[in-house]
Amino acid sequence: MIIGKCRRFLPVLSQFVRNASSQCSAASSNLLERFIRDKIRSGGPITVHEYMALCSGSAAGYYGHSELRPKESFTSDFITSPELSQVFGEMIGIWIINELLNTGYQGPWQLVELGPGTGTFMKDILQMNNLSVHLVEVSQTLTTMQRKKLISTEFANVVSTSSGVPLHWHKTFDEVPKDKFTVFIANEFFDALPIHQFSRNSEGKWREVYVTLDKSGENFCFMLSRSENIHTKTLLPEYVRDNNSRNHWELSPRTITTALAICDRITSHGGFFLTIDYGHDGSRLHPSLRAYKEHKLVDPLTSPGEVDITADVDFGYLRTALADKCLTFGPIEQKVFLSELGVDYRIRQLLEQCKTAEEKEALTTSFKMIMDDDAENGMGTKFKAFSMFPNTLQNIIRMRGGAPPGFLSSNLI
Repeated sequence: MIIGKCRRFLPVLSQFVRNASSQCSAASSNLLERFIRDKIRSGGPITVHEYMALCSGSAAGYYGHSELRPKESFTSDFITSPELSQVFGEMIGIWIINELLNTGYQGPWQLVELGPGTGTFMKDILQMNNLSVHLVEVSQTLTTMQRKKLISTEFANVVSTSSGVPLHWHKTFDEVPKDKFTVFIANEFFDALPIHQFSRNSEGKWREVYVTLDKSGENFCFMLSRSENIHTKTLLPEYVRDNNSRNHWELSPRTITTALAICDRITSHGGFFLTIDYGHDGSRLHPSLRAYKEHKLVDPLTSPGEVDITADVDFGYLRTALADKCLTFGPIEQKVFLSELGVDYRIRQLLEQCKTAEEKEALTTSFKMIMDDDAENGMGTKFKAFSMFPNTLQNIIRMRGGAPPGFLSSNLI
C-alpha cells in the first residue's frame, strides 16, 4: 500500500529532480558568465584561449561542472561518429589489430583513449586480448557514463570489464603509465582544446583576438589587440605571417604539446596513435571557432559553460611540429579512411543480419551520416583521420606500401 502511494509521487519527484538539475546547471552557467564579465571589467579583455579554457575546463565550465548537468545533455549538444554506428568503432578496432600485427609486437600493451566521451567508442573496440585500457577524462559525469557503458556499473571498486580487461581512469595525460607499449586513440578530443586566434587589422598587421564587453558593458564581443603581444611574436610562424592571402590563423598550444608527448611515448616504449577530429590540412583561411547547443550552431560568446565550444585542428601545422620526430600520416577525410578499411563490406554484412526493415533503415541512415560527403556539414568530409608512428617503423611501413591502411591515398613515405 505504501509502495502504491509512493509511486503516485514518483513522476512529481522525478520532475522536481530534473528542474533542480536544470536550475543548478543554469546557475553555474550564470556564475561563469558573471565571473568572466567581472574579470574583464577589472582586468581588461581576455584572449580567446583564456575564454575557451574558462568555458570548457574551469570549475563552472562545460565539462568542469558536469556533475550538475543532466547526463543526456552531453549527447544532446553534439553527435559523434561512434554514437551513430557501431561499425565506426569496429573499423578502428580492426585498424588497431592490423597495426599491432605489423609491428611484430606480441607482449602486453595498453590502449589509451583521450576524451572518451560516453564510452561508446571504447566499448565497440574492446574485443582484444593481452591489454589494459586507460581513459583520460576530466569530467566526473562522463566518467560515470563510461563506467556504466564499459562495465555496467557506477561502482568505483569494479576495475575491469566482464571479460577481464583492466580499466583505469586518469584526469590528465601525465597520469598514464609511461613504460609500456601504448596505442593512443582520440575521437573529437583536440577540437575542444583552447586556441589562440589571430587576425590582421585594417593596416594588415597581425593582432591577437580578444574577448571583451560591448558598449553596454553586459554582452561579450571580439576585439583585436592594439599592438603585437607575446603570442603574436612567438606563436605565429613566418609562413603564416608572410602569406598575404591569409588574414586569420588559429593555434592550440596544448594540441601540439600533447602530440609531442605522445610522439615521445611511442618512440621510447613503442606504440602508435590515431585520431579523428574536425580539422584541415592547414589550408583553412577563415576562423573556425564555433559552439553547439542541441545539435545547432550557436554564438560561442553566449551562455558560457552551457555550449560545446570547438575549433578545427590544424593538422598541417601539427605535421610541421612533428617533422623528423615521428612518422605522420594524414589528414585524410573520414569517409576515405573508412572506405579504405572496407567499411562498405562490413555494412553489407550487417544489413544481411538485420531482422526488420526498421533495423535496416536505422543502420543505413547512420552509415550515410558518418560517410556524408557534403562539403559544409558532412561528417565524412569534416572529420579527418591522422596517425603517428615511431621513426623506427619507417622501413616496415615503406615495405607495406608507404602508409598504413586508411592512409594509402594520403602522404606516403
